[in-house]
Amino acid sequence: RLDDNRTFNEIVTPAPGGKIGLQGNDQSFNLTQIRHIWSEETDDPLAVIEEKKQQALLMKWSHALGFDLTGSSGNTKDFGLGLRADSSYGNKFREYDLYFAYNNSSKNDVTVVDETKFGAEYDSKFYEQLAWYAKTDLENDRLEKIDLRATVAVGLKCFWIKSNSHDLSVRSGIAFLLEEYQSSDNSTLSEPALDFGLE
Repeated sequence: RLDDNRTFNEIVTPAPGGKIGLQGNDQSFNLTQIRHIWSEETDDPLAVIEEKKQQALLMKWSHALGFDLTGSSGNTKDFGLGLRADSSYGNKFREYDLYFAYNNSSKNDVTVVDETKFGAEYDSKFYEQLAWYAKTDLENDRLEKIDLRATVAVGLKCFWIKSNSHDLSVRSGIAFLLEEYQSSDNSTLSEPALDFGLE
């Protein structure tokens, strides 16, 4: 296929002057004129490019499950259990993320961490490496006697690295924090906050 989109289905041969010729055809072309060369057994590169564009628009689910178990004995006796489930639904341009996490840890049979978290996030790209996001986190912490710690945030996310094998992004935004305690003189706390994150 040439730059002007003329396409030939012929055997490629060398031609005088370092050009490319076609078997049974008197024409020859400079390498700079050629847009694509592919074998008959493979797909047309334009069709492959178009298929990749269509795949990038498809919304797909992906899931992850994490499990953490720690323990030690001796002068001190430690035990920890962590569970996390993540689900995301999205494409190259926007994504929905949901997660659920539970952490419990004790030291010498005294609980030091006992919390349950649920979160949701949405981000949508408006530039190659920039997106806006909205997220919320809900937490119950029995050790701190917090019935509900809720955070809602909106802001900007910057994708430093995004590839098939790994992603790295940072985010910054404004947030609102609400905490409801089981028993306290001030049983509810609500205030503005800042949201920073590294993913």
